[in-house]
Amino acid sequence: MKNLTRTISTILIIFVFQAVNAQKMDSYVLIMPPIYFGEGSPVLVKPLINLKDSSNNAFGEEYSTTLKNVFSNPNIGRKSNVKMFNPWYTTKIYDLTENESEAKYIISGEYFSGTGLSDTAIEHKTAETSTSVDPKIPFVFYEYTSTSSASVNGKLTVYQTSSSKVVKEYPFAKTNTDSKSQYLESVKSASMFSLLDKSEDQAINEHILAFSPSYIIYTYKFENVKSDDKDYNKELRQQRSDLDDYADAGQLDKLALAYIEMLDKNIKNPEDLYFNLGMSYEMLGNFTKAKEYYDKSNNSEAIERIGILINYRDIYEKLGIEIIEKDFV
Repeated sequence: MKNLTRTISTILIIFVFQAVNAQKMDSYVLIMPPIYFGEGSPVLVKPLINLKDSSNNAFGEEYSTTLKNVFSNPNIGRKSNVKMFNPWYTTKIYDLTENESEAKYIISGEYFSGTGLSDTAIEHKTAETSTSVDPKIPFVFYEYTSTSSASVNGKLTVYQTSSSKVVKEYPFAKTNTDSKSQYLESVKSASMFSLLDKSEDQAINEHILAFSPSYIIYTYKFENVKSDDKDYNKELRQQRSDLDDYADAGQLDKLALAYIEMLDKNIKNPEDLYFNLGMSYEMLGNFTKAKEYYDKSNNSEAIERIGILINYRDIYEKLGIEIIEKDFV
């Protein structure tokens, strides 16, 4: 029993030690759309055309309005409880225009929609016996079925005015169906119009982020830094509480400065220190320095990620976004 108690105590000590030593901070990583407009702004977004009924173009107008709102949103995917440290991050990378003659790219489209309703009644015949009646007495009952459906089909087309060419087409085809069955009395399935609304929403959402970047929340996990110097190692253990507080409070500058001060110390695992500094600079938006430290850390995953982000940064710069790579000192 004493051995078991000692083992459990050891496990708990190890768990507490590991939990105290790890700093974590949430921030954002940028996700670029599948294509970007190399010639930049301005972009014209036209209402989609209803191929079956030109007098009813409500869905086409809704689609273009939603797309314009996304183009104009600088904070797609950003949450109020997660800090943004990068000063040049934005998800608004194009300007819009209503003037076709000045547009470098034109997004237009076409669609058609349809609805259907089917009510059926299937006759069932059977016969039963009772103690007082013979022979069997046949009787009839009905199974009622109601089926409703709605669909919307079409495509978005991206047109480059300088080359007079179609850059890409984005087809969509959404169908929703509801069917209900019941014996002895009639039944109603879902409204065709509610199913059409659902299909239209799905069609809009399928390609709504086809042209704009977005943020995803990423948890940056810092490594524990150790020293061969016993006296400094004792100081590091005392400092971990401060590092945890900085991370919990989202104080990236204080956290990074603490790691920068360690560069002049006798560090047992310098690769982990370089990795921590690389993450700090990545969150700050200084990808140049982040890459320098990631290269020193030999962390292949971080090196690959910062390479992708540097490519995104260069695309932003080509599109006219001002890149500000700040420093902590």
